[in-house]
Amino acid sequence: MQQMAPRHLTYLAVATVALAAAMFGDVYAHDAPRGSRSGGSRPIDPRVTYPARLIAAGGGHFHAILVGPLARWMLAGTHFGLFRSRDRGLTWQLIAARFSGEDVHALVRDPATGRISAATHGQGLVVSPDGGQTWKDDSDGLPTHDLHALAIDPRRPSRVYVWAVDHGLLTRDAPGQRWHRLAPARSLGDVRALAVHPRDQERLYAATATGIWLSSDGGRRWEQPADGLKKPAAGLAVVAGAPDVVMAATEDGIFAADITARQWRPAEAAPEWWGPLVALVPGPTSRYVVGLSHEGVVARRRIDGGEWRPLSEALSGRRAARQE
Repeated sequence: MQQMAPRHLTYLAVATVALAAAMFGDVYAHDAPRGSRSGGSRPIDPRVTYPARLIAAGGGHFHAILVGPLARWMLAGTHFGLFRSRDRGLTWQLIAARFSGEDVHALVRDPATGRISAATHGQGLVVSPDGGQTWKDDSDGLPTHDLHALAIDPRRPSRVYVWAVDHGLLTRDAPGQRWHRLAPARSLGDVRALAVHPRDQERLYAATATGIWLSSDGGRRWEQPADGLKKPAAGLAVVAGAPDVVMAATEDGIFAADITARQWRPAEAAPEWWGPLVALVPGPTSRYVVGLSHEGVVARRRIDGGEWRPLSEALSGRRAARQE
């Protein structure tokens, strides 16, 4: 038993060095000209499982989260690729070799068909019709491959909205149909997340570098209310279980408001060691929202208040209580 600890530490050290070596070149690829990728970095092996902290420590901070049905699996978009977890965020594997070194900014899933879409920095829109087993390019008709935000209409999930850098907000009604531009890039600036109201498809929200913006006409015109949230925001969610509540993730914590995006109030803070929360999505049940931190912690809290708890801990505790 005395020899096991050194071996474990040696493995962790080797894994850290290997991951950093594989990813180091891509730290600079993120700042390279749009659409370019680093040619000198080694690919990340999809067969290797990494703790979230190891990915973040290598520079692969987390951007986006997608929670599958009943939280049996999750996908996370990171600075270094698209990863999948089957243990509620404790460990992650690169989902496909094509995503090694690719900056993945946003993820959505059509609940009717299971089709998953990923918005990337260099490959444009990449989709999977089979839950992540296979992937293909779906960027035909888009003006750029640099995409920073993605959303679907909850009432009509085949309708997709995408923020194309330097080109603005575009939409299409179904796969294979033409893209239509709704708003130019100057209308919002640096968009980091999009959301569509679950009951009013004309009401859209955008998290940007200047705060939260609102559209009441399907994304054509945008405004930032005078008493709105003007802090840089990275995450955004409107949860079906509380459709009159909008939640935003900022550098200063989580804030909530009503559907008019006015009079924002701070919500319960997550532990500082998690790093700032950068993405918000509906939870495995309609009463919860799930947050993803910059360092890869996946947690949930009730929409009506309460503490943030790691998703693995929260769901394990719930199942244990049922068995007692």
